Amino acid sequence: MRAALNRARSAAVARGLQPGTALPAQATNRRRRVAGEARRSGAHPDARDPQTVGSSIARLVSERGWSAPVAVGGVIGRWDAVVGAETA
Repeated sequence: MRAALNRARSAAVARGLQPGTALPAQATNRRRRVAGEARRSGAHPDARDPQTVGSSIARLVSERGWSAPVAVGGVIGRWDAVVGAETA
């Protein structure tokens, strides 16, 4: 592990970086965004943050157009509660 750290430090010095100095503008997260460049995670929630199972399933149902079949399945699955045990 120490050898890897020493190699990384040597590579940084070879690129002109010195301990305690500011990073060049191109190495910081605050640089200007280039079209198509991946954004970095920030302090505000976005689509890259972990999602709940419920929200993921709701998104999948919506994207696939399964809203009506899922609603029908929900009614059929609870049919005895909907119409009563005697009628069901």
